[in-house]
Amino acid sequence: MNIYPLPQEVHDALDYINSTLSRCGNDNLVKTSMHYHKTIKNSTASLDTLHQYALLAMQAQQHVAAEVLLRHATDIAPHSSELQHNRGIALRQLGRQTDAIECFEKALQITPYMADAYIGVAEIYQEQKIAKRLIEWLEHAVTYCPNNANLLVLLGEAIKNTGQSQQAIDYFRKALKLSPDNAYIHQTLAHTKHFTTHDADVEAMEAFHVQHNLTTDQKIRLGFSLGKVYEDLKDYRKSFFYYKNANDEKRHTSEYNHEDSRMLFESIQTVFDRKLFEKYQSVGNDSRCPIFILGMPRSGTTLVEQMLASHPEVHGAGELLIIQNMVSHLWQMPAVNGALFPHGIDRFPMNIFTAAGQHYIQMLRQLTGNHTVPRITDKMPHNFLFLGMIKLFLPHAKVLHCRRDPVDTCFSIYKHLFTGSHDYAYNLSELGRYYRMYDHLMTHWHEVLPGFICDIEHEKLVENPEEQLQLILKFCELPWNDACLNYYESGNIALTASSVQVKRPVYKDSLQYWRRYEKFLGSLLDELYPL
Repeated sequence: MNIYPLPQEVHDALDYINSTLSRCGNDNLVKTSMHYHKTIKNSTASLDTLHQYALLAMQAQQHVAAEVLLRHATDIAPHSSELQHNRGIALRQLGRQTDAIECFEKALQITPYMADAYIGVAEIYQEQKIAKRLIEWLEHAVTYCPNNANLLVLLGEAIKNTGQSQQAIDYFRKALKLSPDNAYIHQTLAHTKHFTTHDADVEAMEAFHVQHNLTTDQKIRLGFSLGKVYEDLKDYRKSFFYYKNANDEKRHTSEYNHEDSRMLFESIQTVFDRKLFEKYQSVGNDSRCPIFILGMPRSGTTLVEQMLASHPEVHGAGELLIIQNMVSHLWQMPAVNGALFPHGIDRFPMNIFTAAGQHYIQMLRQLTGNHTVPRITDKMPHNFLFLGMIKLFLPHAKVLHCRRDPVDTCFSIYKHLFTGSHDYAYNLSELGRYYRMYDHLMTHWHEVLPGFICDIEHEKLVENPEEQLQLILKFCELPWNDACLNYYESGNIALTASSVQVKRPVYKDSLQYWRRYEKFLGSLLDELYPL
């Protein structure tokens, strides 16, 4: 085994990884790091040790340190497709999309049939919402890897997100032939197709669902899928049966504690008061580029973004984690002395908020790959938790708050299996209580930040889109453009659960939709009654 000298930068990264892992609480990661640490002698290490340490760092979300190690490793072994691929993953996590693509392409030059490298590039194009390039890339990828179900699913999803549902379904069925026990593919098919009969696709899902050796994840995905199937078939009792079973299974996997959420919401309202904003009224970056679209999930945020993104002066960036990651990073700094967000904010120097605003703009431009368009939307719904930080970072940003009937919002959430952390969503009573806290928080933001937020009522937008769009564009200081009304013709990618719906004109059949299930929603209605 070859041993290589370690430059100081790599030494520092290894020390940082060891320090981080020792505090992470994951005994397996700690044990593995101790094993590899023993192999480092006299400031030298094997290529395998560097690689394994980098993988450990990535598991611990320490992507800066991982990239340092992988950069050194690829300098040593530039013809390793695995190292190039993994460095691409680390770079992507750091927002260095162009560099990541370069690494993935190097991996493919070495190993042309490496499906994971094709997927790495595709996911970047997907994030950047470059529809034509994404589809062309995936079509190229499946010529090299025609029997890779994951690539076929990605291609189907890319096509679905441009509104071509039937062609997407064909790709999902091809993927299912290769991987019939993949519950995610069944789920994707179910949420793309509109079911009118109890057909072969339904029979396949039901036969899969009654197997005795299913994993929890398979039970959950198939339950949400069959709930959607019977919703289409208008058998609402059976539909709710599957939705409830899936939600119950998902809730059992979660350690959600409502009291923790209550304390967070109350702390935010206590810390971010009028006095704080008066104290920091001169801080922040002066950019007017960002338009934040927020609110509860399933409240119409995707529709608003698609309308705005059809404007020639606006790029729709989708759901970005930049603000959340920045807040997390700030509260790891020594200045807050171990306090949890939002406590300790008064310990930061004033110039940190201006620097943070500049960092946000840089990340926004970098992640979208769009450096010239004047305005960019960030449609992360739960940014409502961080509106105070947004005001401090970017005081001239525009904030659009999407509101929808509370019961329609909550029940739509309940019918959806989220990819991120939405642990409040899988029990009707907890969901109703969470909604009330959100509603109270938004009232607080309006009180302490008058004029900073524009409320958009989903029902009004659906009933009179032109009138509401005029108000939205005026608030965002954008001129009228007819393309916003014809958003469904734009070809923009929508990456959320609403991607099928927003590829057709505004429709009203979702209004008061919850009444089809009213007899099953007693616990939710009890919680929302005060509203």
